[in-house]
Amino acid sequence: MAISGQQVASSSTLETLRTQFNNLVTDVAAIEGGSISYTTLNTTTTNATTLNVKEDGTIVFEGATDDGFETTLTVVDPTADRTITFPNETGTVHTSGGTTTHTAIVVADGGNIGSASDTDAIAIAANGNITVNQNLSVGGNLDVTGTLDLSDSDFTNVGSIQLDSIAGDGDTNTSITFSGSDVITIATGGSTAATFNASQVTTLSGNLIIPDAGNIGSASDTDAIAIGSDGDVTLTQDLELQHDGAILSFGTNDEITLTHVHDTGLLLEDSGGTPTLQFHDSNEAVLSDGSNLKLTSGGTTFTIPSSDGSSGQFLKTNGSGVLSFDTVSSAADDLTAGDSAVTLTTTSGNITIDAQANDSDIIFKGTDDSSDTTFLTIDGSDAGTLIANHDLELGTDGSIIKFGADNEITLTHVADTGLLLEDSGGSPTLQFHDSNESVSSDGSKLILTSNGVAFSLPTADGSNEQVLQTNGSGVLSFVDSSASVAFNAFEYTATAAQTTFSGNDDNSNSLAYTSGVNNVFVSVNGVMLDGSDYTATNGTSVVLSAAANANDMIKILATNASSITTADLDGSEFVLDADGDTTLHADTDDQIDIKIAGADDFRFTANNFNVLSGSTLTIDSGATITNSGTANGFGLSTGKAIVLSMLFGGG
Repeated sequence: MAISGQQVASSSTLETLRTQFNNLVTDVAAIEGGSISYTTLNTTTTNATTLNVKEDGTIVFEGATDDGFETTLTVVDPTADRTITFPNETGTVHTSGGTTTHTAIVVADGGNIGSASDTDAIAIAANGNITVNQNLSVGGNLDVTGTLDLSDSDFTNVGSIQLDSIAGDGDTNTSITFSGSDVITIATGGSTAATFNASQVTTLSGNLIIPDAGNIGSASDTDAIAIGSDGDVTLTQDLELQHDGAILSFGTNDEITLTHVHDTGLLLEDSGGTPTLQFHDSNEAVLSDGSNLKLTSGGTTFTIPSSDGSSGQFLKTNGSGVLSFDTVSSAADDLTAGDSAVTLTTTSGNITIDAQANDSDIIFKGTDDSSDTTFLTIDGSDAGTLIANHDLELGTDGSIIKFGADNEITLTHVADTGLLLEDSGGSPTLQFHDSNESVSSDGSKLILTSNGVAFSLPTADGSNEQVLQTNGSGVLSFVDSSASVAFNAFEYTATAAQTTFSGNDDNSNSLAYTSGVNNVFVSVNGVMLDGSDYTATNGTSVVLSAAANANDMIKILATNASSITTADLDGSEFVLDADGDTTLHADTDDQIDIKIAGADDFRFTANNFNVLSGSTLTIDSGATITNSGTANGFGLSTGKAIVLSMLFGGG
């Protein structure tokens, strides 16, 4: 607000004086009312040191432009005397409503900088240390030339950090230092623990310890090295020591070493004694005493010679494990038992084993199931007879065994078929016992020789149920069975309640017999049936009167009427009754026995008829005994009786 009253000159009129006076009254009234405008207020000029603004008063600055915008200076109602001091310097006062550039902001020692809700968010100690009580967000770079103490707070959402070093919490001996040579150094206890250089090489000053059963690996094989809780190290891939002279050390004092010898191999050394390479256990090993190589096998140590022998010499033992070269003895009986495989070879000529002693044998022996066994003997007393203790195997298809001085007889293996007997000089013959019993072939047919009689078999099969017949000169041929066979036997296994038996029997023989002739004999389980127990009239079937049980054995003996008189029983019994205890048999040469009720009662021999012990010869009444010769021995003897009913009656 400007002062409206103006100075009145001596030449002014009374109206001008009145006007200016009224303006002055208005200005004074404004001052008294608490509102006044000054273009310039100079206390020195007005001779005043204090400007007192009344209650709720303000000081309004119009500014360079007289318009509707002013700057008002006011205070909050004081609750005590307050003093605001402007420093002795040129500058701009900072307000809460804008941004003002300051050369420096200084707070009192131990003072705070904060917000309305957190007045001590930043504390500045007397020594200049700054403590941030809340999160610190840095939009740009944070350049710390001294020490940054986070007080266990966290860095979050960090773009990048450039540090010279990081010190431990309350322990400056533990740190991470970043040097200008691209090396990161980790120190513990004031000493370097590890370094990482620009070549990604990590150097540890102490030990590297991983958890029990932990792994060390690469990105592609994370468990390449596994370390168990007991310290055992397992490699899942190859172990390569890629420098000449690499050494593997063993033992708590490293007394055993395995050293790479460039372009040569490996060197096993023992600083405490004899270097030894064991196999399985100490009983199997290779070792050296510094001058000789030693081999241990089965607990026995053999010392190898330190120099070579002469050409053709062999190694021998002194019985104490010391081996030496010696010349092979010319006497075969000087050879002793060895303990390993032996190969006898020659690059030319024959290998001859000659048992020169008279009738001496060549014997091949070995050990079978811990038993000393003679496998093969060549009998020198029998012109070289070969005696094999066990099987003789020819292990190739088509193997041939040759016989004779000129090898005319051969026995050849025919693969998956059998053996082929051939005779380059005639008919191949296989004899049994002697030439009287043999099997041979003339190239077209098989010839069977029995007891010196040769039977030539037919070269083709006969018809069903035909039989072999001889022409009396040993030539066999097939003929119908009815022409020569006295008996045809058939066997049937019955089913439950079966009565009729016909067709093929258990042996595929078809039942057939001569019709109208009472010459069929039937037995069930060995018991001969009576003719009334079955019917056999049509020549092709037999019908039982009583049904058979399951698995009963039915045997049918059909006689051939045309040849019954020429039948050869060859000592077998000819059963006559139903229960099978009355028979004729000739099991003793030139003797016929008559059995009745299971006992032999009568016997025919050459020109003789005997009534056997316990039997009776009864001559019925009306019968006649005519004696044209000499009758002897009609006296009674023990166990015999002649009953002459014709004399005494009865019968």
